Amino acid sequence: YILDVETMLRWNYCSLGQEYSNGNCVGTPSQYETFHDALNAVASIEGHRIPNIKELATLVERSCVEPAIDQEVFPDTPLYVYWTSTPKASGSAMIIDFTDGSEIIRDINRPKVIRLVKE
Repeated sequence: YILDVETMLRWNYCSLGQEYSNGNCVGTPSQYETFHDALNAVASIEGHRIPNIKELATLVERSCVEPAIDQEVFPDTPLYVYWTSTPKASGSAMIIDFTDGSEIIRDINRPKVIRLVKE
């Protein structure tokens, strides 16, 4: 885990579905089409959850693009959209695109993955 000393949250090095090995994230992250699918995937992982939009936004590194995250801290982060637990009116949730770090409210037709957090 990576401990963020400002938020005191512990982040997984890798996206859900990848494995951490020798300083790298190996494999392809699991993709979840709907927010319901994402919630079901995390429900069985004790002590972990999907971060809210403000929490996940703390990982966005504005000086980096493609991906907009510190690759030394979070290696092999794919250029995907990440689910958050922040709801939107449609019964879905807000997402962050780590290609450029943008927060997105509307659904987009791109792979959506999860980075787990625990307190």
